[in-house]
Amino acid sequence: MEENPPNPRRVRLRDVTLAETVRSAGYRTALIGKWHLDPQPQLVGFDSAVYPGYDHKYYGQTYYDERARPFVVPEFGGEFEARRVTEFLEASVAARRSSCITTSRCRTSPSARGTCRSGSSGSSRG
Repeated sequence: MEENPPNPRRVRLRDVTLAETVRSAGYRTALIGKWHLDPQPQLVGFDSAVYPGYDHKYYGQTYYDERARPFVVPEFGGEFEARRVTEFLEASVAARRSSCITTSRCRTSPSARGTCRSGSSGSSRG
């Protein structure tokens, strides 16, 4: 049976992850969106995280933060995630960091309502 959210007590991955590599170079890292892996995001290099539970809902989705605390988002999940990405980038710009790396992937099906956004802006290097 899969755990929801992933168990933070699992053994850490043996290989260095991309998030750990980027963070060790001085960048802030954030996971925003799907995460169906163990261990939890902060154990593999993400400074912050917001990810949905395994049971998919377009509205009223339960999300988890980097401490695996659940909270329900009443709005459309794709719009919520896009807003969180924007907030992360704006906070990075406000902190006057010098560069930025971002990636994104649409978590909704092609027939779902909403938009998917990607790109980079400002900075996230600390």
